[in-house]
Formats: sequence, C-alpha cells, structure tokens
Amino acid sequence: MRKCLIAPEAREDIHEILAYIRKERLSAAIRLRENFEKKWQLLREFPKSGPRHPEFGPSVRILVVGNYVIFYRLIPDGVLVTQVCDGRCDLPKVFRGILEPDE
Repeated sequence: MRKCLIAPEAREDIHEILAYIRKERLSAAIRLRENFEKKWQLLREFPKSGPRHPEFGPSVRILVVGNYVIFYRLIPDGVLVTQVCDGRCDLPKVFRGILEPDE
C-alpha cells in the first residue's frame, strides 16, 4: 500500500482546526477527524483522486473534506499532504505548500 505522509505544517493545521471545533462541539471534531482519516485512506489507495491545481504549483492536487481543503502532491511511494485550510478563505492568499526540490 502507498504512503500518505502528513507534513508537520499540515499536522499543525489539522490540530488547530480540530482544537477550534472541539471548543464548541466535541462530536463534530471527532467526526471531522474521522473524515480526515478516511481521506488519508483514499489517498493511499487512489493517490490521483484529487484534481490538479497548477495555480498552486505544477504538482499540487486538492481534496475537500467538509469545509476544509487538503493540499497534497504525489511522491514516489504515495502522497505528501502539505497543507489543510478552511475552503471559505482566500486559498491563493493562504496557500504556503511545500515546494518540490526542483521547484
């Protein structure tokens, strides 16, 4: 099975999102975490499932989980999730990504 690696920046994004939601509704935070886990599994099985978004970089792909956007790119043995953010924000403005070595 392929890998789904989560960059430290993306882990921090997820932690902040879940902590914020947990303040209001623990059950919603638990469901969102489970939905993220389902997406990680999907990416392990079907790494090209998210469409490319070259406006963020030549190899950037996106998947949506509820109101949140997962930015990722393919790596030789799977995918690397680089960022997770609220899809209602100005995505080009907040996207920070992780560049590939040759970018």
